Amino acid sequence: MKIFSAIIAFLIVHSCQGQDITHNISRHQVDSVKQHLAGNKADTVRINAMLTLASFNILKPGEYKADLDTADWYLSMAEKLNLGTALPQLQGKIYLVKASLFRESGNRAEGKAAAKKAILILKLTDDKKDLGLAYYELAQYYNFNNPIELPEKINLTELATSTFEQSGNVELKAFCLKLLADLYNYNDDSYKALKAINTSLKAYQSIGHKEIQGVYDQLGSIYYVKADFIQALKYELAAIQTALGVRDTTMQVCEINNNIGLIYTKLEDNEKAIVYFKSALVIAEKYNDNPSIALLIHNTVNSYIFLKRASNALEFIKSVPQKYIGSTGMSINYYIPRAYINIYTSLKEFNVAKVYADQLHDILRHNKFGVHDKSNIYTALIRYYIASKQYTRAQKYLNKNDTLLQSVKDPNTISRNYDLWVSLDTSRGYYRAAYNHLLSKNKLNDAVLNENKIRQLKQITAFYESEEKENAIQLLKAQNRLQQNRIVHGETIRKWAIALVALLIVLLAVGIDRYRVKRRINRLLEAQQVKIKSDNNTLVLEKNDLLIEKDDLLTQKEWLLSEIHHRVRNNLHTVVSLLESQAIFLKNDALKAIEKSQHRIYAMSLIHQKIYSDEHLKAVDISAFIPELARYLTDSYRTYYEILFKLAIDPVKVSVAQSIPLALIINEIITNAIVHAFHKKASGIISIRMHQTDNLVTLVIADNGVGIDPGKCSHPPDTLGMVLINGLSEDIHAEINIKNDHGTSITLVFPTEIVLEQKGDNYS
Repeated sequence: MKIFSAIIAFLIVHSCQGQDITHNISRHQVDSVKQHLAGNKADTVRINAMLTLASFNILKPGEYKADLDTADWYLSMAEKLNLGTALPQLQGKIYLVKASLFRESGNRAEGKAAAKKAILILKLTDDKKDLGLAYYELAQYYNFNNPIELPEKINLTELATSTFEQSGNVELKAFCLKLLADLYNYNDDSYKALKAINTSLKAYQSIGHKEIQGVYDQLGSIYYVKADFIQALKYELAAIQTALGVRDTTMQVCEINNNIGLIYTKLEDNEKAIVYFKSALVIAEKYNDNPSIALLIHNTVNSYIFLKRASNALEFIKSVPQKYIGSTGMSINYYIPRAYINIYTSLKEFNVAKVYADQLHDILRHNKFGVHDKSNIYTALIRYYIASKQYTRAQKYLNKNDTLLQSVKDPNTISRNYDLWVSLDTSRGYYRAAYNHLLSKNKLNDAVLNENKIRQLKQITAFYESEEKENAIQLLKAQNRLQQNRIVHGETIRKWAIALVALLIVLLAVGIDRYRVKRRINRLLEAQQVKIKSDNNTLVLEKNDLLIEKDDLLTQKEWLLSEIHHRVRNNLHTVVSLLESQAIFLKNDALKAIEKSQHRIYAMSLIHQKIYSDEHLKAVDISAFIPELARYLTDSYRTYYEILFKLAIDPVKVSVAQSIPLALIINEIITNAIVHAFHKKASGIISIRMHQTDNLVTLVIADNGVGIDPGKCSHPPDTLGMVLINGLSEDIHAEINIKNDHGTSITLVFPTEIVLEQKGDNYS
């Protein structure tokens, strides 16, 4: 059953803190190793010493680069020295330390590969201790929260335990048995968990080990899962007393305090629970353990709510530093919104509670949870919807919770769901339905109670029967020892010998068969590994070829675009030259028409010149184009009056598709001003201003000439120039405004992004 998966996960995360003795090295040992290293020149001794120093730096508190660099240096020196010895035991140990370094540095893939190499090499040696450490190291790369990875993590830890037992290292065996109990408990196998933790306790006690608070803590958690809260409290209090006796201040003490708090909530003593939760929170904050902080905040808030002190819960959660509550991570995103929605639902502040209900919905959509965690989220939402009278939504999530809980058939959580049904039915006035749900709950509780009584009765009966059988067997054995003669004794020995030989033959046959199967599987795996590596190399080569081909095509595309713009510019210049040569033979209106066409074409050629000179080919800096066009038009029209240009132009880039219409509009407006604005003056000023705000560009071209007829401002004449200006303005989605203000002022406001998007659509 998954009812306490979050609690067990908390235990597993912290189970090794404060007593991971798999690689534990003291400062005194390090000093001794350094002295030994200085006075010994044997390669094997020096390699072992350097690996010890590397491990010491890897396992220092924190993950500081200086420590990891030092460890890497020692490891490199050990590898160089081992080239001369080539001993498999040392090579395996080097890979083991290397795996630990990679994992501490965050390179999990390389670390996992190194751990596997260490196991393959150390299997060929007699070094059982290092082989056990290699199994343990590889197990660290599998996530207990992942249902697919959990069995492999258990299997590797079992291998580590049996290997440590073969090595004769009782402390390492006891440590791994404790970790196995955690994993079995999380995998809903309380029988194996209890057996493993009791074996661990006996092993620790056999060597006089004092720091066994973690073992008592694990015993408490197993009995908690079995709903034997009095027995669980007994072991957890023993754990806290043991921790105080050895002056343990690690996160393990935080875990024990949290577990005691949880037990008191089950015993409905939430005042004591709050005391222990807050003690745990102080330690978690000391170590900046954000996931544990989030869990403890949630547990404390729930205890306040059970005491109907929601305002105290809100005051408490606001007192927690924001750096913990505002952090990211699944545990914080999950527990903190649950705490808040429970508080504001209890305070009947449903508008505020809705914010956290939405957060929980979002968390459900974007994360995968186990049955227990998902049921807890559903429960929080159901309580909120019932309290806020959103009965339809409450019923929807109650149905979901029913379906979810039936998949694990856990009576405790199903009973809790019946309570929620009763609450919903009562709130809606469906009293018959409420009665039926209450009846179902009572039947379930009676069935569970009867089942527990039957199980306890069987356990007691089995215990006394086994005692009686043992006594009877002892009595019979004593009588047989008195009555048996040498012939019977010899016959017994002969039978046992035959049975033993038969058993040995069977075991030998099984062993040979297993060996053959294992060899065949290894050959298949090696063949598959070679094929996968070959396929990967082929895919990498194909990918590289495709990338090179893509880069070549992009380069050719850029070159072709640049060449097109270059040729267009040259062709436009050719057309301008042809128009100039044609203009020699023309007069009056025909000459003026040719000159205007010449100017328009020149304006377009300038744009293409700008595009050609820009290596990106995506946008044109129109601010660089305007001064050059103004100079050209001034030189082209040799007027008797002097014209001064005043420019206030911000750097503005427009798309290629937008630049040509804009250039023609500017050409028409400046040309009109030069030709028509100053025929009654000795000099004139044409001012051009342009700036961009967000995606809107504003262009103002004004002169201080004779101005335009006010009646024509709103209805411009249908001249070719004005028709061009209006038509081109529509092309670039520009708004045009003409006014008479001490001369003529024409304002264009147009967007840049609309044209860019249209261009992108055209090319897509």
